[in-house]
Amino acid sequence: MQKKAIGFILVLAGGLSLVIETRTTTLNTLITWPFLLFLLGSILVFISFLQKQSQLTVIGGIIAAIGLSVWGFRYIPTWPRHWSILMLMIGVVVFLQYIQNKNNMTLIISLVLCLAGFFANPVVADISLFAPIAHTLNTYWPILIVGLGLMFIMKR
Repeated sequence: MQKKAIGFILVLAGGLSLVIETRTTTLNTLITWPFLLFLLGSILVFISFLQKQSQLTVIGGIIAAIGLSVWGFRYIPTWPRHWSILMLMIGVVVFLQYIQNKNNMTLIISLVLCLAGFFANPVVADISLFAPIAHTLNTYWPILIVGLGLMFIMKR
């Protein structure tokens, strides 16, 4: 447990140092309610890993994702301003839950949310691999969500 706490603190301190050293933001923007909300969510995720409570991972992760999004919108000029970034973040949160509970359905949900968040983002057109089909991906990404819903309906 002590190693995990040290690791968590090092990751958080390293991330904050990187943001400040690259002049992405200033130190005073880290003392705002959106960033404190992000820290609270991150701490809840850390506690959920220590206590093996996967539901707390989702709650803390969503709080952290909302806090990070609001903070990024306000204080980082290059922050992506498309709603699909939040869907991508929630997909990552659900993947963190999968790491804890090893439920295959959780993995499928996280992959669908991440793919839908990625394909719904207009930036996908800037990636040379996806450029030829970017319009199709931007238009038909909801099929992933429909497919996920059908899986829930048909699952016993």
